Amino acid sequence: MANIKTLERLQQIRKYKKEEIEAEFKKILINLMQQEDVLQTLSLSLTKLTLQMNEKQTRGFSNVYELSLFYDYMETLNKSIRKQQEMLYQLTALFQEKKAELLEAYKEVKVIEKLKDKVIFDNNKRAAWQEQKELDYVYLSRLPRE
Repeated sequence: MANIKTLERLQQIRKYKKEEIEAEFKKILINLMQQEDVLQTLSLSLTKLTLQMNEKQTRGFSNVYELSLFYDYMETLNKSIRKQQEMLYQLTALFQEKKAELLEAYKEVKVIEKLKDKVIFDNNKRAAWQEQKELDYVYLSRLPRE
């Protein structure tokens, strides 16, 4: 059967691995939330620009250059939004991957804990059996012989 000290060392390694993955998971989660905020800001800017453009169209543009600037800026915002959405997609995939790794690390720690508990239980059971065997021997050796 496995040695308790070996299992304790293995348990420490698994816990350390779990803590590392948790730290990476938190970093990715923070980054994901920040990128979502950036996407919301870009979308809000695009909405405001669209409203400004509609307002300008009703009043009329002062020159063609101003209209060109609006369309160029709108195109730039759309490209930025698409780029940000792609980045969010990649971060979400990475987030899901780390989440799966974290769940696996939790499972590994739990398995090692259960195995360690089983080894301790078996050792205690074996020690109790051995002690009972010795007590039986002592008792039988003290009985008078006929």
